[in-house]
Amino acid sequence: ATSKESTKAQEPVSVHIIAGTYERILYGFKATITREPSGQVAVPADLEPVFMYPAHTHSIKSLACSSNGSTLVSGSFDEVIRIYDLKSKMEQGSLQQHEGTITALDFHSRNLVSAAEDGKICIWRTKDWECLKTIRGHQGRINALSIHPTGKLALSVGSDRRLRSWDLTRGIKAAASKLLAEGENVLWNSQGNEYAIVYARSCEI
Repeated sequence: ATSKESTKAQEPVSVHIIAGTYERILYGFKATITREPSGQVAVPADLEPVFMYPAHTHSIKSLACSSNGSTLVSGSFDEVIRIYDLKSKMEQGSLQQHEGTITALDFHSRNLVSAAEDGKICIWRTKDWECLKTIRGHQGRINALSIHPTGKLALSVGSDRRLRSWDLTRGIKAAASKLLAEGENVLWNSQGNEYAIVYARSCEI
């Protein structure tokens, strides 16, 4: 026999989806997801438009959301990072420190880390958006970065075919290793004991 609890459908869950486009528009949607009694996601999910905003003067390249879901940042070919309050759906300002397309953004706790085609890593304090440190390391474009779950370390990959680690507590380069190909993305797992590097045609863990 099947218990009543196992056949009861779960309560709908709302997920916010944000996308940046080549047309410089920032789109926000709310997806309402319902699960069947079997546990499978009911398809299709309801997708509700929340906002549409002309965020930049050029194509959007990168996005990141704070862990509490209150702040969104976007980076663009226009070399500017823009800040948004997701609760009020209002732009809060902009950050200009890089000299190249903003290629990667990542939050951890009270800091934001940004990377760009200029090969620089910038550490920002989110309380007042002051740039605490600018670090140089890559020779050329940085393609991606990922902050360790502890917030003490970050990894980055770039066009120089290097995997670089950064000591975020001191704001310095930590180490570097040569890759067989150009890394396009890098990501820590939630435990912080493994990371993955994505190449054009393969993935390494």
